[in-house]
Amino acid sequence: MTPTPPPLLPATALDRVGKLARFDGLTVLAVAGCFATVSLAMRDWAGAAICFGAVGAGASEWRGGTLLKAHQPRSLRWLVASQLFLLGLVWLYAAWRYTHYDPQLISALVEPFVRERLEEAFLTMDDLAPALEFAHRLTYLLLATLSLAYQGGLAWYYARQQSVLAKLRESAL
Repeated sequence: MTPTPPPLLPATALDRVGKLARFDGLTVLAVAGCFATVSLAMRDWAGAAICFGAVGAGASEWRGGTLLKAHQPRSLRWLVASQLFLLGLVWLYAAWRYTHYDPQLISALVEPFVRERLEEAFLTMDDLAPALEFAHRLTYLLLATLSLAYQGGLAWYYARQQSVLAKLRESAL
């Protein structure tokens, strides 16, 4: 039977939270920035707007992680707010895409090679339309669900660190 390790010191625990927040914030900044560029290149204005909002959420999370490094009480508000804002953006994007299925766009993206294989199987794009629409809608439902789990989980995790930050600030006095 292995003994349980002692709980982390508040400073160590908050250092880990801060590193996670800064890493996650920079990751969101980078990924959302790349997708914003692609959306702009494709003239997808709604997607670009959502991506630029996500860039802001990533910057907010990074800022919260930086404030946490300095043991600022408002740091956790920045972290929780950034996750909830990003969650709202992802849900907005998923709802937009879910309700704006474009079968012509999907059809235009299918390569001639794939069309030839479909013809060999005696199928047309019209035969696949219901399955493609189902896959499209399922994709955005999964995106919204996974985002709730991830962003919601991070917001909850950050909010739970309030007591650790309070202990650290009390011990510093």
